[in-house]
Amino acid sequence: QSTLDEAIQRTPVYNIFGIDCSEQYFKLFIRGDESSPVLLGRLGGKVVPDNTLMEVSTFTREVEGHRVAGTTETLPCLDITLVKADDSLGEWEEVLSSDPNMVNQPQGSLEDFQREEVRRQREPSPDREDWTAEDWAEEQKAFADNAFKEGNYRDAAVYYTRALRYTPKNEKLLSNRSVAYLKASRFQLALDDAIAAEALEPNWPKVYFRKAQALLALRRPEEAVMALVQGQGLDPNDACWE
Repeated sequence: QSTLDEAIQRTPVYNIFGIDCSEQYFKLFIRGDESSPVLLGRLGGKVVPDNTLMEVSTFTREVEGHRVAGTTETLPCLDITLVKADDSLGEWEEVLSSDPNMVNQPQGSLEDFQREEVRRQREPSPDREDWTAEDWAEEQKAFADNAFKEGNYRDAAVYYTRALRYTPKNEKLLSNRSVAYLKASRFQLALDDAIAAEALEPNWPKVYFRKAQALLALRRPEEAVMALVQGQGLDPNDACWE
């Protein structure tokens, strides 16, 4: 973090980061490493590329998991402003749609990415006319599971969130998202999901294990021990205790 702060102070931001923007596609990259973009995807509507702005500002946030509640830190923030085209005003359902599996592969220019996206959209997709909410959730869960196995925990949490939109009372999805948040160091969110899963299935030992993990990360060991005792009391031989 200190290295980034020093670089920003010494060097204009446009010499560190680069932007490539078309009407419907966007790419943010570090100069000299264009093949590994920071952001890359299709925008939720059309923009005016020539009006795109980039600047550095700061934002203040609470330090998650700090032993002193309310402790804050101020960090540099890269602000990017995109001006919506006249026919795309209003709220977009999603600002930037991006496939993590594709972005993690070496990339060429934004034009190359755009052509590949068009080609993929033309390919036949599975017949989903008869899909239930569970089917849609299962598809997103598969994406989440793959992202988690690859160590992309934030992406996994996003996919689990999408799955939960279809089946919001699925305690297993909440448990999975809890551990994804835990791996991504978002400890309070991990605890919130564990508590929600517990409310749905209070007799499932694993939710207490997830709860204890999050509480330990939040430096609340006494409560973590209570959660473990409660879970083991339900089933001391459950696989989660191994």
